[in-house]
Amino acid sequence: MSCISDWEVVIAEQLTAGKAGEDLHEKRPPSIPLTVAPGASAVRAASITAQIRAGPCEVKDVSQRTPCPHSGDARAVRSLREAHDALLDAAALVDQAYGLPLLGSLAANFVHFISALNLMLAVKLRYQVISHGHADLLILISSCWALLHVICVLAVTGVSSAAAAETRQIPRLVHKALLPITDVGTSDAQLREQLQLFSQQVMHQRLCFTAWGFFTIDLTIVLSMVGAVTTYLVIYLQFSATH
Repeated sequence: MSCISDWEVVIAEQLTAGKAGEDLHEKRPPSIPLTVAPGASAVRAASITAQIRAGPCEVKDVSQRTPCPHSGDARAVRSLREAHDALLDAAALVDQAYGLPLLGSLAANFVHFISALNLMLAVKLRYQVISHGHADLLILISSCWALLHVICVLAVTGVSSAAAAETRQIPRLVHKALLPITDVGTSDAQLREQLQLFSQQVMHQRLCFTAWGFFTIDLTIVLSMVGAVTTYLVIYLQFSATH
């Protein structure tokens, strides 16, 4: 640090004497990036020497600020944009390949759940004449099958909904990253541009999985199934009561 202290004295002398910044540029060490305007006062010299002690990236005066290497951050954001685009392409291929099987799986689980529920109600309400010991066993087996179908539906819809929810967090994180950027220097401008492009990319490219295009697979499907099952139970009980 002794060489830096000696150079601070030289800076103060040059500024006080009003010498040109070009002469100072020729004499200063290359490791200290500093631009000095001619004719500055001694007070200005003291301020600059204090800024040198703070380090080249800590200069608060915009005219004397040395750009920090933020270009690496801009490249990192661009890499995230490319990774996000690749993941969406992969998700589109998965949706195209497994959309029809998922539609069949959800439909089969729903129908089997209705059948198991129908059997339980028939045995419990004694619409089917079965011995007491066999009736309890049949209700237990039907309950296990119904629970299995519910778990299958929740597994498919839960994973799809969780993946979509994670992608919805990206815009919030991107806008939080935009807040501390001051747009001072080329590197900050590049970083802000990449973050804004990333935000637009996420807004226009949303992740979702569909059942062969018929409906979006998420947890709202469970609510629709619950409503359909409730409607079926009401109709079934009313129809059974009239007979």
